[in-house]
Amino acid sequence: MERSEESYGETPEATCEGAGFYRTSVLRHYDWWVHGVSNALIWRVPTGELTQLYRQNMTACHLEVGVGTGKFLSKALSREWGGELLLVDGSHDCLEWATRRLERQGIQVASSLQVDLSSPASTMIALEPKFQSAGLNYVLHCLSGQTAKDRAVQFVRRRLCPTGALFGSTLIGTPSTPFLPARWLERRYQNLGIFNNQNDSVESVRQLFDNHFEDVSCRQYGRAVFFRAAIPKAD
Repeated sequence: MERSEESYGETPEATCEGAGFYRTSVLRHYDWWVHGVSNALIWRVPTGELTQLYRQNMTACHLEVGVGTGKFLSKALSREWGGELLLVDGSHDCLEWATRRLERQGIQVASSLQVDLSSPASTMIALEPKFQSAGLNYVLHCLSGQTAKDRAVQFVRRRLCPTGALFGSTLIGTPSTPFLPARWLERRYQNLGIFNNQNDSVESVRQLFDNHFEDVSCRQYGRAVFFRAAIPKAD
């Protein structure tokens, strides 16, 4: 199957908020720092639980929004997996990195889209609402303001089939953590524009998904909220 790649935004180089940070030079160290050091020692998020989240919720027709390095897709899928996979990200480098990683494992990527999720136009991109599952992992805390986060969830909701489910996780910024290393790193990332989660809480994350799905579950691990939202609501 020939893979296709398209770009949506004001220019071919358009990226969503914070996506410009995720260049190849950063991705080389991303898994070690984010899913190794930061998760274990700072955010107190069990990376193994994220892997299980993917293994338990991925289906044969999957949409991945915010692909990063493709780590969890590569952990969840085997060479024998023959489903359909669409990758979406604001960073061209992330799309290329994740695609190469998966294809080295013999996992075929049907297509990839470079999309500015914070743009109003993102929710109107024509894609058939056929996906049975969608991943949105470590994306929402990068998007600035509730409107941008809502657009990202809308983008996914409109592409899920009536019984489809969205799952993933996001780092919250409130209430403030008493753990000094986590508080320092949160503020550092917020000042750099990498994180935009100052007002994100377990309650705001749940409300975001309640606005778009009938069946929502959330649970907290350290500074992260793991979520699963099923049965998309109609517009």
